[in-house]
Amino acid sequence: GKHCGIVTVCVYGGVGNKRDQGRDLAKGCHCLVATPGRLNDFVEGKEVSLANVSKLVVDEADRMLDMGFEPQIRKAVKEVKEVTQRQTLFFTATWNTNVQKTASDFVNRPYQVKIGSSEQLKASENIKQVVKIVDPDKKVRHLTKLFLEYDISEKGRGENRAMIFCNTKKTCEQLEDGLNRARVRCDSIHGDKEQKDRERALNDLRDGYTKIICATDVAARGLDVKGVTLVINYDPPKNAEDYVHRIGRTGRAGMKGTAVTFLTDRDDFQARQIKSVMLRNHQEIPRELQALSDGTLPR
Repeated sequence: GKHCGIVTVCVYGGVGNKRDQGRDLAKGCHCLVATPGRLNDFVEGKEVSLANVSKLVVDEADRMLDMGFEPQIRKAVKEVKEVTQRQTLFFTATWNTNVQKTASDFVNRPYQVKIGSSEQLKASENIKQVVKIVDPDKKVRHLTKLFLEYDISEKGRGENRAMIFCNTKKTCEQLEDGLNRARVRCDSIHGDKEQKDRERALNDLRDGYTKIICATDVAARGLDVKGVTLVINYDPPKNAEDYVHRIGRTGRAGMKGTAVTFLTDRDDFQARQIKSVMLRNHQEIPRELQALSDGTLPR
């Protein structure tokens, strides 16, 4: 918002430098973006007052509740103007009982806007969902084939980009190193990366300096990178909800995208979860996926 004369300060914990953040806060701001824990640190230290906040935004509410941040969120909201004296915007991807209860405590006579169905877990209709049953030792070979098939190349700017999701930081780094050694420029995002390194990796992807990024589920929600036409689940997500969030990094804002998931012959639970989402989106169910989910795929 700086070009509009709006001063914004961002504060967050973990690897965030609290001293620098405090210095930015001391200069004053119109908009404060914060994680709950670090926000409460500054409130308790009397480095910031929320008494005059007239607009409160709670984003990714369901995710924060899942991660156990409800006490910190409620503690911070108590410092803001009464619910009748502020405008509150409450964003959530799911609408379970816990989220509904929290929302009812934070808002006052709200308008509820639904995009898609909150009762059924569905992916965007703009995403083509593909599942491949593969040998674990041949995943890299299948990966390189996908880069060729979906035109993920390093030449030029503004071309297709890919996000690869892995379940562990180690796999992320192994893939990143392997692809870079093969002269395929790649970066990674995971929990051990400092915030500045995550931001650099995302900016390089947005700018087209890199075309491929490997990530754990820290990148499965909230990220919007134009040009991501392919999402690859190198490791299958743990459940249907994580699957929907991962593949939702493509097919955004009316654009088309493809999501490819690698499954092995031991991923029968994940197969059933993914198949349920594909059926709701009227996607074609491959014969091998059907057999794996039924437990009839030969091993």
